[in-house]
Amino acid sequence: MVALRWAFENIYNLKRESVTFATSDIGWIVGHSNIIYGPLLQGAASVFFEGKPITPNAGIIWEKV
Repeated sequence: MVALRWAFENIYNLKRESVTFATSDIGWIVGHSNIIYGPLLQGAASVFFEGKPITPNAGIIWEKV
């Protein structure tokens, strides 16, 4: 948690008023870190898309953005 908080503050430059978007699978450690724990530690909001980035069509991610 200490390293994750440091990374989101210093590498991702995530602030309290920030909103982050992730397409990672929440069941994997990267998903836990990028979707839940990192933004939560910084007090930021998190928007995520879980699922295949090509289903139902290849433009689904851009539709969400």
